[in-house]
Amino acid sequence: MEQTQPERRFLAYIIDYGIALAIALTLVTIYSFSWSASVFYYFYMLALVTAAILFIYYFLFYLFTGGLSIGKMIFNIRAISIKDRRLNFYQSFMRAALQSLLPIAFLNVLYQLFWHSQTSFFDRATDTKIVYWRS
Repeated sequence: MEQTQPERRFLAYIIDYGIALAIALTLVTIYSFSWSASVFYYFYMLALVTAAILFIYYFLFYLFTGGLSIGKMIFNIRAISIKDRRLNFYQSFMRAALQSLLPIAFLNVLYQLFWHSQTSFFDRATDTKIVYWRS
């Protein structure tokens, strides 16, 4: 199977992170009415809730759809093991954990875009790859 270009992966990340951020922003804003805290605390909670939602989002999608997420579905790409099989529980968990850490995810995307690498840190750490997927 042919591996995807970094630009396609980047756009899929943007969609997935946008979905998670919208959900987190909604939840934190609703619950912030009962807080009497500073703006710093609001953004801190927003970052934590976004990371938690990203982990749950990616883990459930990877585990139950065989390496797809909404962003990946739109761009017809999928995460699979390097042996061209579906992701197992460990690979799904580790990819979700790494992608929910926003600073690492940001550096990973920059590495892929500037060095035009088809394999990312996430791929190497979990023995996976992102390939074109045709339904």
